[in-house]
Amino acid sequence: MQYTASSFIRSYRKLFEPILFIKKEKVEASGLYPEKIKQHTQPGDRLERWLLDRPIHFFRTVLSRFTFLQNGNIQAYILYGFIFIGATILVPLLISKIATLTSFLNQL
Repeated sequence: MQYTASSFIRSYRKLFEPILFIKKEKVEASGLYPEKIKQHTQPGDRLERWLLDRPIHFFRTVLSRFTFLQNGNIQAYILYGFIFIGATILVPLLISKIATLTSFLNQL
């Protein structure tokens, strides 16, 4: 049996578990000859949760709404290309027409 510092700080750890986001996974020994005994403690970090985990989760939820675009259908990909080419041609034309309309209305 190996003695570690975890037995000495157990009471303090139990007090601060909710504040420090400590996750503990433990497989208890059962029987006379247990096969595997496993214990894994993972401390969490509030800054990591606020500055990394939440924005990444938000970014993934936004991107998951566009998974229908990557469906593996070649006809859909060709359609996306036509829509993009049409938008690149029509949007500047619409902007120029709106600019001429606003200049005409400003003359009145």
